[in-house]
Amino acid sequence: MKIILIILWLIPLTAFANPLPHTKWVDESASKCPTAIFFGLKKYIFINKCYARGSDGVVEKGNYAVSGKTLTLTNRHSTGSGNFVFVPLGIKSLPIISLSKDRFEVNIDGKTWHFRRVRRGPAKQEMNKAKSKPIKYSPFWLDAPNARAVYF
Repeated sequence: MKIILIILWLIPLTAFANPLPHTKWVDESASKCPTAIFFGLKKYIFINKCYARGSDGVVEKGNYAVSGKTLTLTNRHSTGSGNFVFVPLGIKSLPIISLSKDRFEVNIDGKTWHFRRVRRGPAKQEMNKAKSKPIKYSPFWLDAPNARAVYF
């Protein structure tokens, strides 16, 4: 029993406390063409549909690791257009300002970027969208101008 406790004590808790794996985060500051980050188990992708070459929206991919308050990016491959660089390629580690269940703040090249977590859910439906089918209306006999209600 003591051996199990010692092993658990030696295992870093960052794997359990880290909310990054299998999450998608969207930049809060941009309203048009926001940059999103998807973190897999060990890999990440940056998504920006305005600057991506392909229809998937991926502009950069690579590996990541979180240790304490530092996000380390390795094996980075830029797949977007040349004029879009979200994180300069010379930067290998980013200081994490805060990381919670729904918010993620990171310092990129001296600027703080705020991200919010995107949760999976049902597909959003457009409000007030024109319907392709006409509304079926069948008049009721009480809707006639001279109709009298009959009570039983």
